[in-house]
Amino acid sequence: MRDWLYVEDHARALALIAARGRIGEKYNVGGRNERCNIDIVRHICALLDERVPDRKPYDALIHFVTDRPGHDQRYAIDATKLETSSAGARRRHSRPAL
Repeated sequence: MRDWLYVEDHARALALIAARGRIGEKYNVGGRNERCNIDIVRHICALLDERVPDRKPYDALIHFVTDRPGHDQRYAIDATKLETSSAGARRRHSRPAL
């Protein structure tokens, strides 16, 4: 599970932090958009199936590998401070952005 963040939202948040954030303060930038990697990959494959049709579905190209030792199942941050501060930024959802 990952918190997916649209790159333009990330850049906008960094610019807002630089302009309005408090000096010395630390902010976590998040998208509040947690999705499994495989769901994102399958969505991208479906988009490719629509836009660049091939003989077989793109998701047939997916190959699973063994996780590395110590692999985390979830990466998450708490972006509440940024969202509730004057440096807060609007965000998009990844589905329309893809």
